[in-house]
Amino acid sequence: MKLISILLLFTSLSTFAQINLTGNLIDSDGASIAFANVVLLDVEDGSFKYGTSSDESGNFSITNVTADDYDFKISFVGYVTLSRKLTLQKDITFDNLVLETDAAQLDAVTITAEKPTIERRADRLIFNVENTTLSTGNASQILQSTPGVFEMNGSYMVKGSVAQVYINNKRVYLTNEELEQLLNGYSGENVKSVEVIHNPPAQYDAEGGAVINIVTSKNVSLGYKGSIIGQYEIDTFSKYNIGTSQYYKNDWLNVYANYNHNPRKDLTLEESQIGFFNSDGSRSSRWFTDINSISRSQSHAFNTIIDINLNEKNSLSIQGYLGLDNGREVDTDVNTLILPQDATTFSGFDTDSNTGRDAP
Repeated sequence: MKLISILLLFTSLSTFAQINLTGNLIDSDGASIAFANVVLLDVEDGSFKYGTSSDESGNFSITNVTADDYDFKISFVGYVTLSRKLTLQKDITFDNLVLETDAAQLDAVTITAEKPTIERRADRLIFNVENTTLSTGNASQILQSTPGVFEMNGSYMVKGSVAQVYINNKRVYLTNEELEQLLNGYSGENVKSVEVIHNPPAQYDAEGGAVINIVTSKNVSLGYKGSIIGQYEIDTFSKYNIGTSQYYKNDWLNVYANYNHNPRKDLTLEESQIGFFNSDGSRSSRWFTDINSISRSQSHAFNTIIDINLNEKNSLSIQGYLGLDNGREVDTDVNTLILPQDATTFSGFDTDSNTGRDAP
């Protein structure tokens, strides 16, 4: 009886063991890569599980990770994203992980824009993106490229906790879905920088957490400025994004308005392999799973910011947002093949599903 209790205790401790993942990042010339995002994602749905950023010396550390299988990804602007499957059963250290320079982004930098720069202050990290390669995207893409910021189910995380999102030091009071539509519809060319504030001063209502402050461009001269933005993406399913931004400024009034329409049809392909073992350690079977998922959605987003200068010391700011979402439909086909140990033929099953989410 004592032996059984000891075995059960050992099994429980092994199941809930906390693992540490550490390493350091360098480029092809051996130079350290600072502020790169390092994440562990769920292998089934790609959702965020753990994350951190490399420090000034390129070192990173993710602690207290539950033993499991993960998608391990490292990304930073100007480099090819490193991605691999990772099974964590014990502490792992990666020495001198190399990120290769993204030649396509490098060409774009040479021809049209500069790489984003990073400025560190006592209470915050400032990611300067104005007139850079990220300006061609939207605000959501910029946030997901910002060091130390991770997206999880519509929320933006900093140091493992949900951060409050501000625009020009004014808090955005929106649901996760509304915030996603707002950021997707906000052109990257209007974003000057992103401030990741780890220790917010009293002016922010951060409730003890971090703040992500999106600073918009202020270098627009007096008068009117307007633009029409279109983006067409060639993929398995082609998709497009079209919008317009309008800006008017005089001595006492600033008015900004943006509209964006974003219909999407996305394909997700996933493959996984799971081994099942007997109590003596021998393998009993292997399961091979292929997931084919197609999602469809359409959204319309309109937002406006109005700043009124009352006098030299006082101003009034009004922000508005309207989002129309026609819902999302997802078709999923899961094919599973089972190969018993020492067998030469497969058995298996298929699972088909169709789910829909009505617009709120």
